[in-house]
Amino acid sequence: MPKQDVGNLVFELMDDLKSGWLAGYVLAVVFLVGWYLHARYQRRLITGEMRRIAKERDMLQAQSIGKDLKSSQGQMTIAMITLLYLAVFHFIYEGILAPSFRLTLRFQLFGLRDDVRNLKIDCGNSLDDRHFDYLHDSINFLIAVLYRFDFASLSLAEQEAHRDPEFRKRAEERAKLLDDCNIPYAREIRKKSLRIAAKALAVNSGAWGIYVVPFALAFAGISEIKSRIRIFASLSRQDFKKVAPEDSLISSPS
Repeated sequence: MPKQDVGNLVFELMDDLKSGWLAGYVLAVVFLVGWYLHARYQRRLITGEMRRIAKERDMLQAQSIGKDLKSSQGQMTIAMITLLYLAVFHFIYEGILAPSFRLTLRFQLFGLRDDVRNLKIDCGNSLDDRHFDYLHDSINFLIAVLYRFDFASLSLAEQEAHRDPEFRKRAEERAKLLDDCNIPYAREIRKKSLRIAAKALAVNSGAWGIYVVPFALAFAGISEIKSRIRIFASLSRQDFKKVAPEDSLISSPS
């Protein structure tokens, strides 16, 4: 800003102060600072008084009981610090790490989808349309719901399978068809897609893994979780609508 403009600005501010136009803003700042300092003083005063009263209470209770009593202050401090660290961990993982991991998995799925298309071009009718469509659709499905592939969705799909036997039957038939292709490379692509699905489950449940995984392993076991991933990753888009709302799905890129 030129020197002349700075001088003009200062003179304008001084004129506003003289006329009282800025007095309201100045008073607002003064009141705000005063309120903050007074509230801070009150908090310190009240906290000190509460500690004094608590100390006298504990002393009198200890005299009545005949032995020293332990305070919960240390335990509360540890609990608060632990919760703070967990909150920071969740923020960093969900906001920074998990999106990067999901993007990597998404690119891997794009590569697998290209492999399926190239395989159909190379094999022609040797890879029948039904196997190709199911394998291609299963990868598109994973791309679309990658961010939703977690223990919560897995549990919802399992509940839907118990409620609707036809739902389970369709999913198991699709999974069996995808696993029984007569072309080895198609089966290899299927295995790779399931490994990516398992990684997505780990990534999306990563921040909650310290709470969820021990219980999941205790109640289901690794083999059972793998089986459920195999079924869930074989769902059609129509069946998944029963588990998650349509507007929660991300359209699969071309």
